Amino acid sequence: TMASTSSPQASSSSSSSGSSIDYSAFLVPQLKAACKARGLKVGGTKSDLIDRLEGREIPSSTGRKRTHGDAGGSLSSGGGGVDLSWAGEVDKADMDTLNLSKLRKELAKNVKEFHKMVDDDWHDGYEEQGEALTGYLDEFAVVFKAIYTVAVVKGVGFQYCSEVLVVLADFLDQLASVPARGNDDTVSMYEVEVDRTREGKTESLLGPDAYLSTMWGLIVTSAMAHGAPQNVIDAIMMDMTSFHDYGEYDDFESSDPVLRPHVSKFNELLANTSAPYRALPSRKKQYKEKRVIDRRFSGPKHRRTRDYDP
Repeated sequence: TMASTSSPQASSSSSSSGSSIDYSAFLVPQLKAACKARGLKVGGTKSDLIDRLEGREIPSSTGRKRTHGDAGGSLSSGGGGVDLSWAGEVDKADMDTLNLSKLRKELAKNVKEFHKMVDDDWHDGYEEQGEALTGYLDEFAVVFKAIYTVAVVKGVGFQYCSEVLVVLADFLDQLASVPARGNDDTVSMYEVEVDRTREGKTESLLGPDAYLSTMWGLIVTSAMAHGAPQNVIDAIMMDMTSFHDYGEYDDFESSDPVLRPHVSKFNELLANTSAPYRALPSRKKQYKEKRVIDRRFSGPKHRRTRDYDP
């Protein structure tokens, strides 16, 4: 069973404003995105953000009461207000793999490295660049295995695991902004193995739409199976639909005896275009295409890849 501290409890805060969304379980980045979309300030505490979204005046910070189940302490891992007390229930190796702060830094370094590779030799370096992309994507299987162990096998940390998927999806969007030769094909044709241990199978999934949607489906159905409150489900659904149009894909399936009873409910929620979570702003960022130079002919002569006479 899921520990009672594994996810924030649903609050009644939405009733005061007539909103159908309960923001109390949302991550700070999600709340800031919602405030920004509504033209509201994005500074302050988690409670300040929720108050703005629900149309309440924010009193002076002096003597301010903390409400909405604010997390008691910050998350150095970057979880944005999600309780990590469940972390003691999982292996240290899995928590290290899912460390958001470490993951963000590593992926940012990969994007910077990849951009430099492409800018250094856009035309002739495509094989090396393809190998680099494959190396980055190889790590996804390791992260997915840890997510499966935490969210499905242990039945904890659902929202935290969803945030890890958001970070991975954003990383893919950043890579796509680098105009490498064959970049799109390498990513879209890459297969990631998802080890679904409790179903007795390892599934090879082709491309980001397939493997990210499958992982989110596993997280949400496990959250439903373990009685996570609706505000947590809404927050994860917001993450999912920020990055993919699920209307284009087949229904999620699972033979897992724990998850199977919740699969139809999950698919219905995906198909419901008027579900409350669909009114929330997307978390997907838009990246401008990065600038690279064809150094066969352009740029400083000492960096050119072809020996043309001046």
